Amino acid sequence: MLLSTAREAEPAFYPLLGFLLHTGCRKREARAVKWEDVDWHASRVLSRRSVSRGKLTPPKSGKARSVAPSPAPAAILRDLLAERRRQCLKRKWALVPEFIFCSETGGLLDERNITRSWHRVRHKAQAKGIRPLRLHDARHLRQSRARVGQERPVGRRAARPRQPRADPARLAPDLTRSREECRLHAEYEARNKRISEMLEAKGFGLSGDEPGGVQINCLLRLGKIGKDSGD
Repeated sequence: MLLSTAREAEPAFYPLLGFLLHTGCRKREARAVKWEDVDWHASRVLSRRSVSRGKLTPPKSGKARSVAPSPAPAAILRDLLAERRRQCLKRKWALVPEFIFCSETGGLLDERNITRSWHRVRHKAQAKGIRPLRLHDARHLRQSRARVGQERPVGRRAARPRQPRADPARLAPDLTRSREECRLHAEYEARNKRISEMLEAKGFGLSGDEPGGVQINCLLRLGKIGKDSGD
């Protein structure tokens, strides 16, 4: 829904937003990606530079990394390349601009223009009921989706997954728990519920300031719960 809003409201910003959401690249790294960094056969993009104060610099990590976009951003890049070729004919450029996400003149994209476009998209999306999101959270959202198997992790994080900074509990249910932890928690809740029902049937109330689980353990230690409970 966020991408569809961007495609309608900010069509020039839509390819960059789709690339950020699907690859987890930093905004400054995405601005510095060139067409020569795209390996169409292997479906990979090499992120090896960044942009700082209008100049090309090494990436934040100091090392180049390979990004494997899913089919959706790969299709976005192909459509964008076709659009750049049409712009070359229309504007009489000698060559396609080297930067994938370039300005209207073919140079580096101004970060302030990205911020303005993002604010317009976010406000329109929020009016449609989409949760507010910082553009930087797109990177951590991508990693959160990779942790639950929805997409492949980015670069070296495939071997060493890390906890995303964006709160996963706001992005999808049960992202903060593994499948085994969810199963054990459900069993624990079911066990406490059965014991609580048994205590109430035998006249042991659970009123008071202590949690029910603590009172149940106390009753177990005092031997007030019979062995016929099965728990």
